[in-house]
Amino acid sequence: MEIEWPPHPSHPLEDRRGYVLNVYVDPRYRNQGIARLLMEASDHVFQERGLSYVILHATDAGRRLYERIGWLPTSEMAKQLPPA
Repeated sequence: MEIEWPPHPSHPLEDRRGYVLNVYVDPRYRNQGIARLLMEASDHVFQERGLSYVILHATDAGRRLYERIGWLPTSEMAKQLPPA
C-alpha cells in the first residue's frame, strides 16, 4: 500500500512511502520462492508509483528472506493503548 508520511531523513523530499503489509505463505508452500516473487511484484508496483522508500514489519519467520533481498532492519517500538 501507499501511505502518506511526513518527509523523513531516509526520504527528505517525499511525503509518502510504500508499506508492505501481511505477506503470508501457507506453511505447506513455503521455501518455493513464492514470498520472493510477491516481494518482487510489490517492488515493481512501488517503482511504478514513483515510491523510493518502502517499509515493512518483519516477523522472525520472514526476516531472513527480507534481509536476503535487500531490506535493512530499523528500530521501532509499539504500544497498545486501552480503550478510552
